[in-house]
Amino acid sequence: MKRLIAFISICILFIVIGIVETDNITFLSVMILPFSLVGRLLREMSLIGVFTNFLSMILFICITLLPIVFLVYKIYKKKISVFEYGLLPVLSFVLGKTLYSFINPHTLYDGLNPLVRDITPILDIPNLEVILTSGVAYIFYILLTIYIFSLAYVNKKFDSMKYFKILIDIIVILYAFSVLSISLSNLISSYQEITVLEEQNVLVIKYIGEVLISGLLIFLFIVFRGFIVELEKDGFQESLLKTLKKLYDNSFILLMMTLVVQGTINLYQFMELDKLMNIRFSFDIPISTILVVSIIFILSRYITRVIELKKENELII
Repeated sequence: MKRLIAFISICILFIVIGIVETDNITFLSVMILPFSLVGRLLREMSLIGVFTNFLSMILFICITLLPIVFLVYKIYKKKISVFEYGLLPVLSFVLGKTLYSFINPHTLYDGLNPLVRDITPILDIPNLEVILTSGVAYIFYILLTIYIFSLAYVNKKFDSMKYFKILIDIIVILYAFSVLSISLSNLISSYQEITVLEEQNVLVIKYIGEVLISGLLIFLFIVFRGFIVELEKDGFQESLLKTLKKLYDNSFILLMMTLVVQGTINLYQFMELDKLMNIRFSFDIPISTILVVSIIFILSRYITRVIELKKENELII
């Protein structure tokens, strides 16, 4: 239930971003979103007045010192590894630099080599701020990833299933962000630019189809994650067959619906836009969706067969 509430909250946030930010929305945005929100909040607080400026500085220091606080906690609990004495302070420093870059993004441009700024019309580069800030953010994410994997290696607790579940969660969030922020933002901006009613209708119908297919695909990933949880708990036992059948049936339904919905949309835009003069349109084929669903479809059927063969062998023995 907590996971469902968290996911719904994230989806609402993505919808708000898609409506408000109708420009410069990319997949990089979801990775830098935490820094972007906190940086914007601290920047606005610093501009309101003296007291809020002081409060923003306190919050900035508190956030920056989080890895150091975690280091002190681990020392107190005597659960510290040698590499953490060096890596956590570095992580704290990089966190502070990253957050400061999001509070004052102009400092990144000012820090570029003057020769580069003179030769290259860098201010004309699309999404310049997103590119520069995301570059800094990814340095922090790389260090954080190194710390997590190093800790797992030192403690001999590298749980591959756990990280696989986290990977599925990330894929689900990226799909939701793609549809509810990127595609919605593109729909709003394109809808405002187009004056032909038929083209506007095609855009809306395409988006509705994308939301439908993506929603079903997210549901399929959730079922697949449930299968991973059961597999981790019980192994390849007969109890998995019910979940595998659900996974198999849903992947087949989604595969058929993807083909039908996309074919209907292509037919509709052909019938509507073919009447107009000087209107270009293209047929869409959701290759990535079909590929992912097909892999899950085949995998679920294969594992079902493995369990059935195991059961038959046990009966023979």
